[in-house]
Amino acid sequence: MRKQLIVLLAGLVGAVTLGGQAEAQVRPWEISIAGGPSFATGDFSDVVDTGYHVQGSVGFDPPLLPIGLRADLFWQELPSATDANDDWARQIGVHANAIFEMPFALIQPYGLAGIGIMNSSVTGDSVDEDSEATVGFNAGVGVEFPFVGLGGFVEARYLNIFGNENASDLRTIPVTVGIRF
Repeated sequence: MRKQLIVLLAGLVGAVTLGGQAEAQVRPWEISIAGGPSFATGDFSDVVDTGYHVQGSVGFDPPLLPIGLRADLFWQELPSATDANDDWARQIGVHANAIFEMPFALIQPYGLAGIGIMNSSVTGDSVDEDSEATVGFNAGVGVEFPFVGLGGFVEARYLNIFGNENASDLRTIPVTVGIRF
């Protein structure tokens, strides 16, 4: 009985590990959905609290190369740090990222860096909605792993949205959990 259990567990681990690698080699395109908390940093953390973000992504991971490309559609909202009003800082944008993968069998760490354009606005009771599109950059690290026949991932990145001459940069650290198809 014990020997059968060990053989069964070894077979399951092998199927998950090798199945994920074979699928990644066959399909270079992937789609993902994700979300998580967004932590403001720098001067931005003085005016907003921890918020949330969601993202949808399309990636291209060519076989036999350690680098891939990913485009993210990103939405982030952070509530005002002041309890006196119901204001929210909101950023919506698109990022183009290079993904640098480190191939391992079961868990695959990666780094990412990219640029994008973000539309930032503040909405709520105490302000008139005003929005502005600016350029930003991001860089971070993550890990991908098999998850229920799909690919799961966790990543953290530093996101900097450049301010104009009258405003400072908006900086956040989104921590993302997602699923890749």
